[in-house]
Amino acid sequence: MNRDPKRVGWRERVALPDFGINVLRAKMDTGARTSAIGVMDLVIKPDDDARGWAFFKLRPRVRSHAVQCSAPLVDERHVRDARGTELSRLFIETRLVLGAEIWTIELGLAARETMRFPMLIGRRGMQNLCIDPAAGYLCGRPDRNVMQSLDSNRGSLFQSTNEPEQR
Repeated sequence: MNRDPKRVGWRERVALPDFGINVLRAKMDTGARTSAIGVMDLVIKPDDDARGWAFFKLRPRVRSHAVQCSAPLVDERHVRDARGTELSRLFIETRLVLGAEIWTIELGLAARETMRFPMLIGRRGMQNLCIDPAAGYLCGRPDRNVMQSLDSNRGSLFQSTNEPEQR
């Protein structure tokens, strides 16, 4: 990839098409090595692969319905939180859309209910990006044409249902 870096703001709107999430607020975090997504009701189920599958709920917006998702686990590793405490975190891999760009990103599954942004994009997830700390939402919403082209591929590895959660 030998092209000029894409200029993005310190916060952006992204999409996670493998989970049917068209818009999600994300914060670019150059101080974090790995990326993280806020999940609820995390359940791990073993399968023939030693790592298993993660079943969880994502809430794209504060007052939105939770989206039930699942993805194969790719790793479990030790990370440090914002306070410097080391903890074990499970990781999945999924596609991320930012503007008209798409790439695969590893996401740590974390409890982020109290945070303003449900997703952090760390340095490993910033492929060829130049972060402008004085600007936000430079890329606009994820490109509809990119999302429509991905729609036919959805569901091969991942599962998502946009049903309202039961209360």
